[in-house]
Amino acid sequence: MDNQEGEGYTKRYDLKLDLLTPRKVGSIKPLIYIDVNRKDESAPYEEMLVSWNSGIKDGLENGIPEDYFEKYLRRFVPPT
Repeated sequence: MDNQEGEGYTKRYDLKLDLLTPRKVGSIKPLIYIDVNRKDESAPYEEMLVSWNSGIKDGLENGIPEDYFEKYLRRFVPPT
């Protein structure tokens, strides 16, 4: 992400999270980026939409409710 956003715009976090969905229980290690400089909403980079939609598809397949993605992500990540 630093290559796309610019050095110093993001903080990378490697965390261990406990995952609990209707289909799967266990731990995951997501890669999380947080933009620490920009505070306003903006449009996503087109080249990121395929990756993000793949993550949404994976979440749906693993039992994360669709309304979660609709509520928190779809206004930023349109389907591809």
